[in-house]
Amino acid sequence: NVPLGEVAAIYLQIEKDLSDAALVLPVSYTSTDIGRVTLGAALAMLGKVSLYQQQWSAAIGYFHQMEALGIYGLLSNYGDNFKLAYENSKESIFEIQHLTNKNPFTGNALNQWFAPAEEGGYYFNAPTQSLVDAFEKSTNDDVDPRLDVSIGRDGKPWLNGDIFSAAWSSATGYLTKKHQQPLSEISSSLKGDGDLNYIYLRYADVLLMKAEAFNEIANADSALKNLNKVRQRALASFDGIPPADLLKDITTTDQNLIRTAIQKERRVELAQEFHRYFDLMRWGKTV
Repeated sequence: NVPLGEVAAIYLQIEKDLSDAALVLPVSYTSTDIGRVTLGAALAMLGKVSLYQQQWSAAIGYFHQMEALGIYGLLSNYGDNFKLAYENSKESIFEIQHLTNKNPFTGNALNQWFAPAEEGGYYFNAPTQSLVDAFEKSTNDDVDPRLDVSIGRDGKPWLNGDIFSAAWSSATGYLTKKHQQPLSEISSSLKGDGDLNYIYLRYADVLLMKAEAFNEIANADSALKNLNKVRQRALASFDGIPPADLLKDITTTDQNLIRTAIQKERRVELAQEFHRYFDLMRWGKTV
């Protein structure tokens, strides 16, 4: 019969836990312990906790402390974040480790939850048309390269070298590509026991949170600098010469327009990575 705690008191406890952890956690680990929680993870989480309480300057301070460790950065190719070969990369700050075929179970069930029935999956959490439409296009219909990394859509390459079909099992005609592995890595008999890690917090997310905090204290230049780093990496992931009118830098200095741009960028950069619902709650938005 413990009564509900006050929200402020719970945040204080979270902050204490993270601050205590930051005092003893190392910056990094040797190979046998890679994947354990680091100082950077604690600092980044403190920044996120501050952001959720609209403590903008405190959030920026924690994010700067994390960056000052000098070990984090964006991968050159966006899609590499979701491949087995790039686990625990420089972009990953807090990553949940998975291994297949272990007893007790340590695999990643997302590999089955989001897969089509044709591959032994449950096709949960199908992306909506609204999400697909949120990705920018050029005047020639070249699309933000993050779209086809994130979402399986009709006529486009799927994970196994196949071509995705809208006729596959899906409530919307689309399926999530992130968190899944090709059958060459995880056979259909082990479908629910993947070994692809889940990245809970990566550097691109931090850049967008930092952009948001700077915008809320009316520092447009710093907000745009962090926002455009994320967009520029996305553009660099384009296969071939990118069109001049795709993913152009945001240049407005209007606080409301920057806020809208950051919120839209979070939707596409972090699509299907389980942050959207919490963003909508803290922004006071409904869908």
